[in-house]
Amino acid sequence: MSKRYRLAAWLLTAALILCACAGPEPETSPSAGNIHLYGETHGQQDLLDRELELWRTHYGEGERHLFVELAYYEAQLLNRWMEAEDDALLDHLFQALEGTAAGVPCVQEFYRQIKARCPETVFHGFDVGHQYETLGAEYQAALEAEGAQKSVDYRLTVQNIRQGKDYYAGRGDAYREERMYENFVRAFDALDGESVMAVCGTAHIAAGDTLTEKLRARYGGQVSAENLTLLQGPLETGELEVNGKTYPADYYGEYDLSAQLPAYKSRAFWRLEGACEDLSSWTATGNVLPYSNYPMTPQEGEVYAIHYILADGSERWEYHLCSGRLWNGQPATEEVTP
Repeated sequence: MSKRYRLAAWLLTAALILCACAGPEPETSPSAGNIHLYGETHGQQDLLDRELELWRTHYGEGERHLFVELAYYEAQLLNRWMEAEDDALLDHLFQALEGTAAGVPCVQEFYRQIKARCPETVFHGFDVGHQYETLGAEYQAALEAEGAQKSVDYRLTVQNIRQGKDYYAGRGDAYREERMYENFVRAFDALDGESVMAVCGTAHIAAGDTLTEKLRARYGGQVSAENLTLLQGPLETGELEVNGKTYPADYYGEYDLSAQLPAYKSRAFWRLEGACEDLSSWTATGNVLPYSNYPMTPQEGEVYAIHYILADGSERWEYHLCSGRLWNGQPATEEVTP
């Protein structure tokens, strides 16, 4: 039996969560609930621990809706898994996500903890349709097997798959940010006044034409945003020699890359003090790194040293300057070389 039809069989045995199926298109008047946005570096254990603590607090205050940076149909799979007696759906979801920033064991355990501790949680995915050829197609096939082609769930699944196709066809990050905003508004306004917590990458809460700024333009003071990575100070301070000169340096830790980029094992981050003037005269390579990849939020005028260890054991250093560079509409640092 193919994976698609195994998933369809699982879904046919799972209870349909009607409240989790997104509601009508956005109304003319914004919903009156509050939006608590938290920015993260994806797949980082200490931040996931903090997010679980935050959700338990919001849950204890009566909130039940958790918005996550997943495709619509991926969140719907989580909702069905919440009602299931085993982890077959969750395991299938994370097998499909393997190789992405979200497809790592600590994120899977994060969801298990939510099911155990906050069992009435309803997930809402507001991203474009990633994994549309696998999870998207499988979920659509499962709905067709259920005879649900006229449901809101089916319509939003097809719409989300189209968003994914358009994004990966080259529409770019500005297109994605606008679709994320529209998806968020549609799901949030359908809740008719309920408050929600949302988690997304730090790039989506930065200044500029981002999801957070778009939401603030619509909902004003109902939106609060906190970058959880800013709560992380450096793990240690010391010195780092770059091109024959020694700079004071803050070390922010080493992070596993193997699940996201199989050719790499890990990368570690340093922030260099007093290096901007020296490195500003270096040559920009065009190699950029969006803010969402950093364990802290880069600030203009700062310089970062990044140490990569490749899967074959070799090493590479990159030096990135934060100078207001945008990449596909998102803030990013750019590598410079002597």
